[in-house]
Amino acid sequence: MHKKVVLTLTSLLCFQLAKAGVADNPIRSTNSWGLYNEQRGDAISHQFANAKVVTRRDTGDDQTKVQLDKIDSFTQWITRAPIRNDCFFVTCAVLLGTTPEDISQRTGLPIPPESRPGEGRGVSIDEMIQALTRLGIRFRTWSFRRGSNRGVSEALALPPRGLPRVVGVAYRRPDGTGHVVIARNPGTEHRRYIDYQASPSGRDVTEDVRMSRIFAYIHVDIDASSGEFFTTQRPMIERMEIDYGEQDLEPMEVDEGEPDRIFDDQLQQLRRGEFNRLPCAAFIAFWALSKNNHHKRLLPSQGLRPRAITDCDKARYLETQLSLEDKPPCSKIKDLEFGFKLSEDLTAGTYDRIGAILEGPAGKAEFTIADDPPRGFSTRIPVDLKSSFGSDAIAINGINAISLTAESWRSHLIPNDEWKVEGIKLHAKCVKPGFEISDNRLISLNAWFQHPDASWVPFTSSDKKIVRKLKIAPTDWDVSPLCVFIKNLKYSFKLGDDWFSGADGPLSFKIGESKQIIIGKDLPTESSRSAYIDLKKVFGKDIVDIRDIKSLELFDQARSKKAKRDEWLLQGIQFEAICADDDKGMALKKFGNKHQWFGKHPQANGAVFRGEIVPSDWKEMKLNPYHY
Repeated sequence: MHKKVVLTLTSLLCFQLAKAGVADNPIRSTNSWGLYNEQRGDAISHQFANAKVVTRRDTGDDQTKVQLDKIDSFTQWITRAPIRNDCFFVTCAVLLGTTPEDISQRTGLPIPPESRPGEGRGVSIDEMIQALTRLGIRFRTWSFRRGSNRGVSEALALPPRGLPRVVGVAYRRPDGTGHVVIARNPGTEHRRYIDYQASPSGRDVTEDVRMSRIFAYIHVDIDASSGEFFTTQRPMIERMEIDYGEQDLEPMEVDEGEPDRIFDDQLQQLRRGEFNRLPCAAFIAFWALSKNNHHKRLLPSQGLRPRAITDCDKARYLETQLSLEDKPPCSKIKDLEFGFKLSEDLTAGTYDRIGAILEGPAGKAEFTIADDPPRGFSTRIPVDLKSSFGSDAIAINGINAISLTAESWRSHLIPNDEWKVEGIKLHAKCVKPGFEISDNRLISLNAWFQHPDASWVPFTSSDKKIVRKLKIAPTDWDVSPLCVFIKNLKYSFKLGDDWFSGADGPLSFKIGESKQIIIGKDLPTESSRSAYIDLKKVFGKDIVDIRDIKSLELFDQARSKKAKRDEWLLQGIQFEAICADDDKGMALKKFGNKHQWFGKHPQANGAVFRGEIVPSDWKEMKLNPYHY
């Protein structure tokens, strides 16, 4: 049992999260994992050193048995994420003030070679945990939990009071991969993140972490650890607090003592507007270096306020912007559709009536997909949320299972046959305007199904039964668009190839609130133009929020005031963007194949075309190595 307790902690020390994410934590509030802050409920303190160490045969004590069950439940949750043994080994050594070689020598375990998640090369995680248990080491963690265990953005991952100045930090990058590194001075503007796996002397990965989401802080529990090894290492651990904690400070700051540090409970005060004795200047300094520092330009103008803006006003405003951005863009859905397709295999069709059941905490929707569908059959069925779930919108975690059903419907003479499903897809609109969401995890299912009571004996066909129940999780859904902030934007424009489809005079466009962008002048038939847009020049900022890009306008100017406007044929115009946070690509191809004549009848503002844009119009695009 003790082994499982330590596993729960050390599993956090290094992990790689698949893009599907992490499953929901079944533990909500217990004596071992009590909610530290009741207002938000997103941070939990884990004090595993207080857990009673017993074996399964010692569970006669009901209270102990409940505690064991809860620890097991949490262990199962966290260990669903693949763990890299090499990363575990290195991080533990640094937190203990020693080297992987020293840990290896003391435990007799070889240092695991560098590996990928799930490869299991070298010594196993179980063997490492047993060795650490024998060394008498205990850890404490402070974990962040929001929505479907998304963690929190680095800018909002404030530590609890009493957290050491040198800790481990487990985080997930925007591309879904995760890592653990050493955090120095968390909660201050001087915080740094150092990766000792990448380099024995430590590599600064602060920028990487600031673009990521933090799951937990981890540190050695000085009060609960014991044994000869811990006694030997304790001076090094305590000295590390001083040496590493001061390493990132300016000399003057070291002389003046520990820098201003902000904590999770103070963040709650700031949100409530309780400014008394709050270090508001420290909040502003803390967020100045975050990945969201473009919000600083959005601070309200002092000239528009009846009183002077204080540091606390600024800090609260910045926190509001960060929290709005940090919220999942799609926590509730509407207009749900169920997509279904049978395989093209020769015998993939069926004589059965097949149906589906969508169910979960929100309720249950049951409907027929098709009667005796042939191979290759496909359909998209709107799900009536109001009649099935009692509301036009439900939470993203309101459906957690899809069941497929089969029954005889035409004649009991025909037995229930097999049928092959190529894929299933759920698609919905987010309640938040402009966002859409899809569950594509089962889109390549390619599996055979048959009624559980099927028999080839005539007159033995059966009533409706579930043939397979498929689990789905909130982390299975993919939101469109991939991101809302972009740092790079490129346009591609092309004229048609019909007779006289060229354009006289200059053509230009505006996208969102940009300035007019010149495409070219006197463009002949089949002309094409492609160029990167200077965001700073046309938008006035380096980072653009695509939620502010709500339209595209095309402008056509005559050669001169006396010249007549000519018509020209637009083949299409499309855009490519790179996300500010994770370098993923998106494309706006909504106007990429217009094949439409323009020029004769401009609008009042001189535009010859105006098209509306919503965030969901931006679709994922694979980048090639030359995009930069």
